[in-house]
Amino acid sequence: MIVRGLVSAAYYGGESFFPLSMTRVMGLDTLGSGLALSAGALTWVTDAWLQARLDTRGGGSGRHARVVLGFVLLVAGDGMIAPAVGTSPESVALAVGGWAAAGLGMGFVYPAVTTIVLSLAPRSGKGWPVRGSSCARRSPWP
Repeated sequence: MIVRGLVSAAYYGGESFFPLSMTRVMGLDTLGSGLALSAGALTWVTDAWLQARLDTRGGGSGRHARVVLGFVLLVAGDGMIAPAVGTSPESVALAVGGWAAAGLGMGFVYPAVTTIVLSLAPRSGKGWPVRGSSCARRSPWP
């Protein structure tokens, strides 16, 4: 769960400021900023789909390596965004590419970590790890 917290902070922290930096600093309008933000969402969904295919084909082998790869992509993507913002309007492509790489990293990490945690639960407590997930914490019911 610590890994999910770290990657969530890295991605959603960037997602909070990415549209603002695209409009205020880079000079994009709101449509351009929204399209730039969509790059991360599209790569996240695409990679989650790819991960499901890899799990089906490989029986779940390689999940740990994909978590590491996803974390590296997320950090590299955030690292590409930081120097691009504020340098010049031409560096929008670098920032969007960084955001797409961050989304790709999330597509690797999120499904793999969830599946790893669920696979480590004993057979009698298969639903127990899910109780601490983000959906359960937002629920008004205990």
